[in-house]
Amino acid sequence: MILGVTVLRAQRAGGRPLVIRRAAGLGVCAALVGGIEWALDKTPVSNVLLYGVMIAACAAMYACAARFGGEGKKK
Repeated sequence: MILGVTVLRAQRAGGRPLVIRRAAGLGVCAALVGGIEWALDKTPVSNVLLYGVMIAACAAMYACAARFGGEGKKK
């Protein structure tokens, strides 16, 4: 779902390089969060550390997504 919204917003913004980088950042962060969800159950890594990385990835996703709003409107 995140990937679909990201692609749709990137297309509406005209596919400029900055928008493409933000969309790629969202995709990487979403994959990271998915990997951390898996690691919480399957690895001996500290859950506190994993949740800290997950929080950082979610904050990065927000930072990337929050800037999509004005990209397509500036022309």
